[in-house]
Amino acid sequence: MRTIRIFVNAALAAAILALTPASPTLAQDHTVAWLRAGVNSASVSEASSAIIAPDRGRLTGLRFGAGVTVPLSGRVGLQFDGTFSQQGWAAEFTSDQTGTLRNETRHSYVQAAALVRVVSQGSPVRVYAGAGPALGYQTGCVISGIAGLDAKVTCDSRDLADAALEVKKLEAGVRGVLGMEGRVGDSMLLSAEAGYTLGLTPLYGGNTYIDDDEVDYKNRVLSARVGVGIPIG
Repeated sequence: MRTIRIFVNAALAAAILALTPASPTLAQDHTVAWLRAGVNSASVSEASSAIIAPDRGRLTGLRFGAGVTVPLSGRVGLQFDGTFSQQGWAAEFTSDQTGTLRNETRHSYVQAAALVRVVSQGSPVRVYAGAGPALGYQTGCVISGIAGLDAKVTCDSRDLADAALEVKKLEAGVRGVLGMEGRVGDSMLLSAEAGYTLGLTPLYGGNTYIDDDEVDYKNRVLSARVGVGIPIG
């Protein structure tokens, strides 16, 4: 339900943008600097090597940053994004003795993405779609909800004993976006954008609950953002 609400809000933002009075000419032939902010709905892929396979839930986090769009020719251009992203996953274990236990693993990333995008033409509000590689550097990882421990501990904390995770700092993935943007006034653009990031590299090394040398969880992140842009060239 939380994911549905995120994308309903993104659709409402896009509808408001589409109804906003706009100049007939967009800055489609100009480089535009953007500030964007929104939310993530994040989880992870299946970990086939796990001896214990918990039910996995989604977590909501912030996503914000800056970027630039650069036209190349016709309807094709580039989109470069630098982003701070909060993501992660929730695990639920159920037993007759303890009932359902839930813990949350939250990661913070600084990410960079370079997308090739295609843009519609001939309308005050235009639609665009883009895809390309994304790289992330993990700046933090905390776990909450572990019985008998403080509210939050780092993922590699000694307090976790054999369950401590070897966190990998670098992540490679692919990101795709679908959005709308339109001009407001003479020198500003607004945008509404939905995106999906598919992680391609494992988040962790192993621990004693894992058969293999690596825990093959990979990030799966849905996002919704709105942005303000200014033509700069």
